[in-house]
Amino acid sequence: VLGVFGCGCSDNVMTIRKVAVSGLTDLLLKYPDNQDVLKYWFKGLIHLVGDRDKKIQELAVESMSRVILNNIKPYSPKLIDGNDPLDYLPWRVLDNVLNEKVGKYMMCLCEKWRISGYLTDRNIKDIMTYVGSSNHEWIVHSLYLLQLI
Repeated sequence: VLGVFGCGCSDNVMTIRKVAVSGLTDLLLKYPDNQDVLKYWFKGLIHLVGDRDKKIQELAVESMSRVILNNIKPYSPKLIDGNDPLDYLPWRVLDNVLNEKVGKYMMCLCEKWRISGYLTDRNIKDIMTYVGSSNHEWIVHSLYLLQLI
């Protein structure tokens, strides 16, 4: 199933790309700790931020907002001790970003988040709370995201 959705993200037919984006995003939000789902979601969606079709671009931007921005909560020690995999999901996505060298797509994504209203002052404040956290990896990821914003 993941392979089908993954291939669907690069299909020539817009409807198939739409279904693939929605399907992978729904799967990732349902199984946020599944590394395979994350890998297919990330590799399938990151390039669609610059898709030739504006509707696909918008869907990819909205889906990435649902996965990344909507799951960044203000940092607290309880967050680290918690067992909710959605709390870790944005940082796992950013791990992929840093490992795959897709900075130009992330710059484009952050700009589209801003223009579309997905990126709010609240999001920025929540991201900033990780800068002083005890988790080095989250500090690096939050600084990277803040630099793009």
